[in-house]
Amino acid sequence: MVEIAVLEFVERRSLLDCKKGPYESVLARPMRTAKTISISLLPRQLESAERIAKKENRTMSELVGEALRRYEKSARTAAPGTLAEAVSLLREDARAKGTDKLTMREINAEVAAVRRGRRKKSHSPVA
Repeated sequence: MVEIAVLEFVERRSLLDCKKGPYESVLARPMRTAKTISISLLPRQLESAERIAKKENRTMSELVGEALRRYEKSARTAAPGTLAEAVSLLREDARAKGTDKLTMREINAEVAAVRRGRRKKSHSPVA
């Protein structure tokens, strides 16, 4: 039943295609942007990847893509090797959080508030 409906839809669309002209096909597919690669995994790694993909209802491509995104993120947040890298990471983080626009007065007020909070916690009696 579903196949018939799909075929009817395709036939109707092809009739529309004829009316639009040869280069303006409604059914034209966009150019594929993903590339196909081949990788080697140990048998237990492959089994594990297949099990995870099945459990999460994902394709192997989605699983590998997610793993790469997580790896890239952890590599960006890893300990910087130089002072320049550390400063760059701090600036990126501040831009992302919107704190790069704070004045020194606002920064000092925030630091003082946090320090007051810590002092209160350390001096308060434990119940």
